[in-house]
Amino acid sequence: MSDTGQRGDRRRRQSGDQNGEQPASPPRRDFVVTAAFALAGAGLVTAVWPFVSALGPGRGREEADMTTVDLNAIPAGTAHMVAWLGRPYLIRHRTSEEVRQAKRQVPTVDLFARNENLDRLTGAGDENRTLPGRPTFLVISAQCSNGDCIVRDGERVTLDDGLGWMCPCCASRFDFSGRVVSGPARQNLPVPRYKMRDGRLLIGAR
Repeated sequence: MSDTGQRGDRRRRQSGDQNGEQPASPPRRDFVVTAAFALAGAGLVTAVWPFVSALGPGRGREEADMTTVDLNAIPAGTAHMVAWLGRPYLIRHRTSEEVRQAKRQVPTVDLFARNENLDRLTGAGDENRTLPGRPTFLVISAQCSNGDCIVRDGERVTLDDGLGWMCPCCASRFDFSGRVVSGPARQNLPVPRYKMRDGRLLIGAR
């Protein structure tokens, strides 16, 4: 090509640039860029989803946080100790006489139920320490409210006003509703959240 022709081509290209005309992007390049962004977004969602899912409620997670007990394996007048979230809990199958004694006992030290199934200001009447309609089953923390000692069902003592438990470390005494009667302890033994379904007791169920 002559010098005159080359100069003409350069003038035409410069004129096109000045008019704002740009060469069209190849369609293949657009497709590759779009696909790359799409794959990157999908990878981000895949990586983040397990964390998002873990924050939400799930049946598997709820069951993992529960302790299940067969109530038929606890005869009247006996108790069963279990662990829930690393802490010991007593399930007492109270006899009719034990329920009557607990109902006669008037709380004088701690006037609150300390029941996670109820409002925190609920009174400490025996009816507020068990599930409605199931007064014979008492579920309480086995850890003395005054310290770390375990209040075991086998360490019951006879009180002037009925039967109860005694802490072997501080000698705090609790009635058959798990309410403190005497000693340095100032709070009733807490009642965890729980439900009863099909003859089973589920500690931790909401």
